Amino acid sequence: MAKDFQAYSDRPSILEVYLKYCESIERNIDRRYSANKFSMSLIGALGVTYGFVNGGGHQLTAEMIVIISAAVFFSITLISLMWFLQILRFRKISAVKHEVAIELEKIMGAHAFSIEAKKLKAGWAVPSYTAIEVCLPSISFLFGFVNIILFFW
Repeated sequence: MAKDFQAYSDRPSILEVYLKYCESIERNIDRRYSANKFSMSLIGALGVTYGFVNGGGHQLTAEMIVIISAAVFFSITLISLMWFLQILRFRKISAVKHEVAIELEKIMGAHAFSIEAKKLKAGWAVPSYTAIEVCLPSISFLFGFVNIILFFW
């Protein structure tokens, strides 16, 4: 009997596992916010670059302005596409993590995540955070893509 107890005493309890798992959910959300801020910063910096290049007060030729502007819009388009895909990937990871947390709750007899999920589904027709979150990269992508087409038209 002592050997059986010894074998289980080194293992973390299900509550400890659950709490660590909840921490990993929060870390995933924090990484998602950081990635969003980084992408917005890159697109903002490219917008500032475009404004500087097209605002005058510099020694650039018209040809250089067109080349730099096209590069800026191409970069905006590429970054926006990667940002969009990154949001979807983070959303998938979050969904899986919440499903695992619900399974852990079932084992423990607690049901906070599952109750929350049911209430959100039964509540208002509120768009998910991801649906709102993907608007900015989608708009940025379209803006960059349309401007690339206009440059080469």
